[in-house]
Amino acid sequence: MNFEEYVNRARKQLLIGNAVAIVAAIAVWNSLANPNSSYVWTGGFFVSGFCYYRGLRIYLTLFRYQRSLRRTFPALMPVDVGLILLSIGLVIAGSSALMPEYFKVSSPAVGTCWASDGEAVQPVACWSGKAKFRTISIVSSAELCDSEMVLPPKFEGDGFTCLTLHRDDAIDAGL
Repeated sequence: MNFEEYVNRARKQLLIGNAVAIVAAIAVWNSLANPNSSYVWTGGFFVSGFCYYRGLRIYLTLFRYQRSLRRTFPALMPVDVGLILLSIGLVIAGSSALMPEYFKVSSPAVGTCWASDGEAVQPVACWSGKAKFRTISIVSSAELCDSEMVLPPKFEGDGFTCLTLHRDDAIDAGL
């Protein structure tokens, strides 16, 4: 294989990694926005990370090979630099947009939003159209809550969750 074939292989790995990362981010976004959606496609993030690793490893290997032959390393083409920057941008944007909400939904605390069907509530992402309530405090007794709704503790030692209206026009969650 010649140099250009290896570069094309690296590009292909980065493109596959980007595509899988986008699909995984859409799946996680959907999961966080819908209370009955319990899947989180983290496997896609592992696959995309593996593709990023392989692609960058090929670039690094080519660089080292060119240096061992005492040849100057051909400058990366603008498409390669753009692809690497796109990959880095996807990782940063996806992580900064999804991870804070994921942790709020998976471990409800102050600031977590909740969807309701009138009888039951479930944590959802605050940007979801189904987010109706928001946690304002967690207290030791229900009498200490000065809010529209109070959730009892799930486990021994947990506090009462005080909820206030987040959106009046929230979509019925249909739990």
